[in-house]
Amino acid sequence: MRKIATYAIAFILSAALLAGALAACGDRNTSQLGLAGTLAAGDILILAGIPWLVLDVQDGKALVISEHVLEFRKINQENREMTWDRCDIRQYLNGEFIEVTFSDEEKGRIIETGVPNNANPDLGTNSGEDTIDRVFFLSIDEARLYLPDNESRKAQFDDGVPAWWWLRSAGGKITHFARVRSGGLIDLGGNYVNVVGGVRPAMWVSI
Repeated sequence: MRKIATYAIAFILSAALLAGALAACGDRNTSQLGLAGTLAAGDILILAGIPWLVLDVQDGKALVISEHVLEFRKINQENREMTWDRCDIRQYLNGEFIEVTFSDEEKGRIIETGVPNNANPDLGTNSGEDTIDRVFFLSIDEARLYLPDNESRKAQFDDGVPAWWWLRSAGGKITHFARVRSGGLIDLGGNYVNVVGGVRPAMWVSI
């Protein structure tokens, strides 16, 4: 079983918030709470009362993705040609989402990082300019690297129902973004940008 760690920062999560997050993690080992410094890929980090799956750990920082689909949103309000650097969801994740979700202490731990937006690796569709973000979606390449099979890519919403979720890479057309289907398969062709899909934010955080 994966261990679960609370974030090693000065604030203390409320008991109710933490209890709810831990309950969502089922029967995983919770005996190592508070040991964020020992995190490894596959562990769970509790941040803002939300379970985050650790994908990578490097030089005192961890790449994490929400373990579950947090909400459902469109990539862009209008159905038109769109890339990650210009889309509405990127502005939301790096603005309102951060402000509403995290405490000031937690915000200070979210690392601004260069985000490469390579073309769709199989279909060649342009994914736009590289960006500098604090919160982002995984690309197709990153989903394949860190979540290497369908089972590891499956996600649920808070009602336990499997849900599909967005990636930041372009789909088969410039009006589409790639996605991960509810069964874990990466849909390279993707879906229209103005379709409501699952949000699984990713970010680098200092530990």
